[in-house]
Amino acid sequence: MIMVNATVNSIYDNLKTRNVFPLPLADEFFDSLQDRLSTCVENILFAGDNRFTLLINAIPRSGSEPKTFDRTITPAMIYAGCRKQRELIEDNIIERWGHNIKNLKDYSDAWDYLSDPKTEIVPKNSVVSSTVYDKIRDGNYDIFDICKINYLKH
Repeated sequence: MIMVNATVNSIYDNLKTRNVFPLPLADEFFDSLQDRLSTCVENILFAGDNRFTLLINAIPRSGSEPKTFDRTITPAMIYAGCRKQRELIEDNIIERWGHNIKNLKDYSDAWDYLSDPKTEIVPKNSVVSSTVYDKIRDGNYDIFDICKINYLKH
């Protein structure tokens, strides 16, 4: 057996910045991504159980000019694909969640807040841990909690 210990250097190893290019129809792209990811999560991870919420954190891609970021700093992000996630959650709500929509809280303000491109996820405040998962699972963490504190935090 021959062992080769080689280090492959990339031209990107020494770059201090990264460019992020805008996407035409960025909102539609993120909604399509949300739809595809939700389908995969539902069918592969949850074996057909569609009672989940999937939030996509992304660098904003709207506009017409590329953005340059320092590679050592996480840029502020947005919640992307919220319009489609809301549609997926509210679709067939009785069959999906076992609730009548009339008996549920009005989440319109929360969805509007998360969908607003001015709502940024501040990286230094974003902490996700098993405690957040436990709160969500136990029903003690709500979409309004994200809006109140503007980030997921344990």
